[in-house]
Amino acid sequence: MSNLKIPELPLDCILEILNFLKDDKNSLVSCVLSNRTWCQLTIPILWYKPFEHLLYREKGAKLIQTYVSLLADSEKQQLTNAGIKIPITARPLFNYAQFLREFDIDHFQMAVQDWHWMLIKENPSAVILTPFRTRLVGNLIFSHCSGLYYLKINTANSKLIDVTSWADAQLALTSLQKIEVHFDTGLEELCEDTISSSFDFLSSSTKSIKQILIGISIDTTVNEVLPTAGFALSKMIEAQNHIESFETNEFWGPQPALMIYQSLRSQTFSLTFLRIKHMSSIDLLLPVLIACINLETLSLDVIEDPKNINFKNFKIPSTPLKLKNIHCWGNYETYGTLEVIKILLKMTNHNLKTLKVKVVTQSFINTIIKYCPNIINLSLVVTNNELPNLVILLSSLNYLTHFSLGNFIYHDTTTIIPNTRFLVSQFNQKIAKSLPSTLEYLAIDFCITLEDWKLFLSDSKSKLRELVLYQSELIQDSYLDIIVNYAQVFGWLKVLKYQQPHPWYSPGFSVKALKNAKKFIPVIEKAQPFEEPVYENNL
Repeated sequence: MSNLKIPELPLDCILEILNFLKDDKNSLVSCVLSNRTWCQLTIPILWYKPFEHLLYREKGAKLIQTYVSLLADSEKQQLTNAGIKIPITARPLFNYAQFLREFDIDHFQMAVQDWHWMLIKENPSAVILTPFRTRLVGNLIFSHCSGLYYLKINTANSKLIDVTSWADAQLALTSLQKIEVHFDTGLEELCEDTISSSFDFLSSSTKSIKQILIGISIDTTVNEVLPTAGFALSKMIEAQNHIESFETNEFWGPQPALMIYQSLRSQTFSLTFLRIKHMSSIDLLLPVLIACINLETLSLDVIEDPKNINFKNFKIPSTPLKLKNIHCWGNYETYGTLEVIKILLKMTNHNLKTLKVKVVTQSFINTIIKYCPNIINLSLVVTNNELPNLVILLSSLNYLTHFSLGNFIYHDTTTIIPNTRFLVSQFNQKIAKSLPSTLEYLAIDFCITLEDWKLFLSDSKSKLRELVLYQSELIQDSYLDIIVNYAQVFGWLKVLKYQQPHPWYSPGFSVKALKNAKKFIPVIEKAQPFEEPVYENNL
């Protein structure tokens, strides 16, 4: 036995293990210390995205100092000539800058600022202008970088630096795959030239961008926002060969918005995910949905009430959509916003698999029944008035595997109706019995009495494997006991998730009750927000 040699793992197996640990920094550091091979394989992963999180003071300063210590003597001399006195440190064994793939400009700037204050503390006579020192360090890092995959720009920093003007930016950004840009209220005009310049640069320097996320945090009543940046964005979109995911707001103003929508049609075969916030131009959106034949997921976070559209005479295009997932979550209490979603449902031609909508009407439910019979994942928030129609809808969905239900109550500000947050008892059993036998996942965001809860689970013919609870009234030991009994009797339930209630409303499950529940339910953990979309590929 003493001569038995343990076989070494192939390198690709080790890499698979290390990539699984990519977000566990402590474990990666331990892997670095294992042996030479593991160290050489781990370092690139550990230094893949050092600016992912905001580092404070000493940590940020040490990170920049590590990069600076990589510089050749001639490069360090540039810093010395600029009045930056660099501490004498040993040159690292690895060129960490070449592993940089994800770059958050705002976090980088803050780290450089912390490094600068460290230098000032050590040498009070050193005074360096902020933009200069950031550009200088950035130039040196980019010159060693083998190529970024992800670039994040956040205009929260009013002194935003244009990284496309840095040395070797062409080389560093030519393989870019994802760009994320956020505009914050009050700073958009200060940063528009920089953002526009970045988009123009990327239009000519890279064709490989697959994901684009543009977030605009401003007043939705503004008529036109960043028109120059909007035009530059449209050109960047058209310059790419294979955009798969695009997210933005519809705040650009009529002409820039038109240009952006038209540019998306250049991604006919590649675009699979589209997310528009505050969408109001259904007439601009539909041609994009028709042109992008491989588009699977459409997310409309908020739909503004469309103006100047006569829905009674609106001619729905005959070309069917291949959409599989529609996620619409916002304030849909107006006629117009619901009509927009109904148009999309009618065009899906029975292809739709996932639908998440808030506050539906009888007419809307009828549209689902008629045009979306193959849904497997459904999330709705309904009023008590729509419960009879909900029962009919559930009875018609023969392939439903995932269902999330929230209950919404209309009432004025002066009238409080007792137990209005509880599902009406007479429909509790009807809903339970209408759940199809195919259902495996159930999430509930409404209140239900303890007795009704017991009947709800016993009356359902579904074989539930996962149950998710959101209302604080349900996160009590008495409700958990009923769930445990359900798991014991039927043996199907494998996962229980719940949203931890605020102590003011409920103490939550006791430690003793959870310990007992885990004997019969293998996985018990915290739930994701109810608004979080779940698409077919997550099922």
